[in-house]
Amino acid sequence: MEAQNHALLGALAQEKARNQKLSKRTTRLVHEKKVIRQELNKRTEVLRTCNTALSEEKSQLASMSKRHSEELCSLRTVSHEKLAIAQDTTALLRHENGLLMKCLDRGKTGVQTAHILKKQRTWCARKSGVYTAEARKLVRRISKAGCAEEKVSDVISACAEAMGIKVIGIVSRRTVGRAKKEGGIYGLMQLGHEISQADGTNPFFNIRITKNLLGFGESSDGTSHRQTTYESVHASILAPTYAADVDDSDRSTWTQQLHFVEVSPAIDHTAQSQFENSQRLADDITSAYSGSPLASRDSAKME
Repeated sequence: MEAQNHALLGALAQEKARNQKLSKRTTRLVHEKKVIRQELNKRTEVLRTCNTALSEEKSQLASMSKRHSEELCSLRTVSHEKLAIAQDTTALLRHENGLLMKCLDRGKTGVQTAHILKKQRTWCARKSGVYTAEARKLVRRISKAGCAEEKVSDVISACAEAMGIKVIGIVSRRTVGRAKKEGGIYGLMQLGHEISQADGTNPFFNIRITKNLLGFGESSDGTSHRQTTYESVHASILAPTYAADVDDSDRSTWTQQLHFVEVSPAIDHTAQSQFENSQRLADDITSAYSGSPLASRDSAKME
């Protein structure tokens, strides 16, 4: 019996010790739970504070984003307005630049015209001491109009003075005569060139050319003035029209033309005198044309 009691007491003591351990463990766990809860509350509070701060920052960011969007829209509107103004200004400047360029071109043209007019207000009959081709042509035209050779220089000076042009160089009577003689040689050269290009021959001129000719004829007639016989010679030639809009190399455009050749004094009006005059005139045409650049260019020769 005592042994049973002693064993029961031992079991109770062990149970009591176990209960004490459990009690201590429970107390420790309750304490740890309390500590954990406090820590959790602290962290929850911290999280709540952070959440509040984040909400405020989010609100501020939203407000700033809205403000920035409004500012961006405003800036975009202002930029579009400034761009439109800049485009209008650019168009206006381009237009003004175009007007200025036109004014500059007109100014350059005006300056060039002024220089040209300044040069044109001075007419020089000679260049390097030689009468120019234009001057010789002018005196021939004035003389052809009926002006006496010694009055040609006076006519040029009077016309130039009326038009405000200064004339440098006086054309003498002898110069006018030489210019007229030069024009006659030019006429013989042209006549020889046209005869060489024609399609006929003339038994009176007795001209032989390197081509088969069939389009040239010559006629003469005479009259007397103050007991002096004069012979007038004309030539009918198939020649170019020399029109500006016609191709002279196209022989289909050529027409039969009557050219005045010369008027010269003669001993009498006999057939022999006319024949001799035609032979002399043929020699003059042959000499003038054969020695000219036209003959070299055309590879033609008169004999």
